[in-house]
Amino acid sequence: MSLASLKLQESDEQAPPAKRARSLLTWLKSWELYVILLLAILFRFYLLNTTSFMDDEAIVFRMAHDAFAHGLFPVTSNRASLGNLNFPLVEYIFMLPAAFSADPLGGEMLVALFNVVAIFLSYFFTRKYYGRLAAILVALLYVTSVMARAYSQNIWQQNLMPPLIMLFFFCLFRGVVTRRGNWLFPALVLLGLLYQLHGSSLLLVIPLLVACVLAYKTIRWHEIVLAALVILLVITPFIYWEFQNNFQDIQILLNASKRTIQFDTQTIDYYQYLFSAYFMSPALRVNHLPNYPTSVLVSTPLHYLQRPLRFESEQVMPLLFVVSAVSALITVIWSPRKEQATQASQGIKGQVWSWLKNFWASPARQGLLLLLIWQIILPLTLLRRSIPLYPHYYIMYLPGQFILIAIFVTRAVKFLQQYRSTYTAIARFGLLTLVALILFAQTLGMSVMLIDTAQGRFDAHAAYPGYENLSSMQPALNEADQFAQVHHIQRIYISTTFADGQSLRYLAEQLHTPATLYDSTTCTVLPGSQAGSVLYIADPRNAIQNQLIQQYTHATLVARPPRLGQQPYNMYLLTAQAEPAPVTGTFSSNLKALSSSAQVLHTPDNQLQWLSTRWQVQQTRPAAARTFYNTQFLFDPAGSAKDNPTCQLTALNQGDQIFTQQAISTTDPMPTALTFQVQTNTSMPVTRPLGPLTLTTYDNVVQQTQTLQTATGQQSVTMPVVTQ
Repeated sequence: MSLASLKLQESDEQAPPAKRARSLLTWLKSWELYVILLLAILFRFYLLNTTSFMDDEAIVFRMAHDAFAHGLFPVTSNRASLGNLNFPLVEYIFMLPAAFSADPLGGEMLVALFNVVAIFLSYFFTRKYYGRLAAILVALLYVTSVMARAYSQNIWQQNLMPPLIMLFFFCLFRGVVTRRGNWLFPALVLLGLLYQLHGSSLLLVIPLLVACVLAYKTIRWHEIVLAALVILLVITPFIYWEFQNNFQDIQILLNASKRTIQFDTQTIDYYQYLFSAYFMSPALRVNHLPNYPTSVLVSTPLHYLQRPLRFESEQVMPLLFVVSAVSALITVIWSPRKEQATQASQGIKGQVWSWLKNFWASPARQGLLLLLIWQIILPLTLLRRSIPLYPHYYIMYLPGQFILIAIFVTRAVKFLQQYRSTYTAIARFGLLTLVALILFAQTLGMSVMLIDTAQGRFDAHAAYPGYENLSSMQPALNEADQFAQVHHIQRIYISTTFADGQSLRYLAEQLHTPATLYDSTTCTVLPGSQAGSVLYIADPRNAIQNQLIQQYTHATLVARPPRLGQQPYNMYLLTAQAEPAPVTGTFSSNLKALSSSAQVLHTPDNQLQWLSTRWQVQQTRPAAARTFYNTQFLFDPAGSAKDNPTCQLTALNQGDQIFTQQAISTTDPMPTALTFQVQTNTSMPVTRPLGPLTLTTYDNVVQQTQTLQTATGQQSVTMPVVTQ
């Protein structure tokens, strides 16, 4: 970009309103904008309810909704992978859709909208500084990127970052390339917001500092003060909470920085995800070709395209990026020929000084330097680190790599156009054909992922903890609720796992029929005989749970609501068999034993076995937001009975039956008896009043802890183990 063109752009920005209106009209007449809009809406909003909705997504949206439904104002968000509580900014953003509806689909729509805006910002940014053709290429590469699409729908903090990233670089380029003021204040505010969304964005301090050096004449120091005040205002609730808790989360971050330093190339591997034209599945976001037998890339003639797709993702795109980055680097360090001739007559010191003067007078080269720092330096800083890396840390690099590629392609095409010959025409056609094939490969990979997701052509349990989504859970719960209303069923029981626990608990709060949910990994809950007929939603993969349902209830399978990528739910209409009288000599309150011995349960293939004890609930406690009623069984000694199971329920109903499930290895000796204590407690959200507000965090606090006792005052009970 020449200085003359820069002056022209500067004069355009200072043009009168009529000229700006004509410029806007010219942009609106650009046909590609409408193609990009159509593709962006298709690839970001289509199948929106099939995106992941599990633990993090559910708790983030729930906390935003609870601010309106229960008056609980969040001062933190959920916990990060390092263990610290996240800033509450994401909650304040999702309060927008949560204020209108409890349906998390509104939150997913907001995330998709953010990412559509990011696509257009990337187009406008590239068109402003590098031309229309480059802008079209960037937008098309971005909109068809599988990595970008994979992190553009679910309710995660970092998925909101892309438009803020583009606005951040708009600010840097305003100061560095166009040499205009009033850029530092918004850049600092954006950096503060980005850091609150995800800590990985702290690396953006590096290009910001470089921009401050390159554009120091445009800096107004009061901008720093104003930005600090704005950021402080946004994080004041979080600071207040940290002050109340002795800055525990700050200490967690400091301790993380003191961990053992490791050096590896994982950052390069994850950066290559940005070039991939495919992910294995929605449940396993790794840059491997789908291998599930029914995937359209495996079970249809499209499997012939596996090798070309792999070649494009593993060879062509990385090589094209490297060439583009090297080309940009050469542009940054290479002086124009006139300057080279002048420098040749000087000594080394004079040549360096002359180069610096020329570089300082070349804003376009400085802009490329910022892009290279963003895409090369920042990822390489993670070669040496003390924290684990995850693919979603690399969202902050989108769409920088596409911008560099587009700059190289457009400059190469322009260069080849200067030489009118058959060879240059062939080269120009070949380069554009290569880009077209890349776009075709990315679109094909995107289409495969959409089809596989929509039709459940993947394994939802390919990686722990699994894959759950609104399109599976909401219809199942709504069907159960409608069935209960029509048949006058008074209660619904729902078994959960770690993958769907938070999600189902939140969604069940929107039902008209009261529901009891429990963690099926540690226990099974069945109604008492006095409850009459109830509706029961069970996971067919839980063999022990299904065995207990068949053994202790009269169950009729009334529906099998489908789930993407896994077996459908089992929906039973069941009535409990008459239970025996409580066993004397066991605990006298809250919980009474219905069996004097522990039984051994086996899976049908005898590969796994569990110890199970049977209990009856003696009290009724209503369901409440983020409230759990816990019953913990403390075994002494642990012996071969591993862990101390805690049965966690969202409501207690007198007469309900609890069956503990304690896994035992088939290679360990079976204990002859179990001696244990039982503790009960209630887990509720941490709250703290502050004037008219009730502040809350992600954490729960345990209250009303009670160690159960027998009628004779003993705190432990011994039961023999019956193996048959």
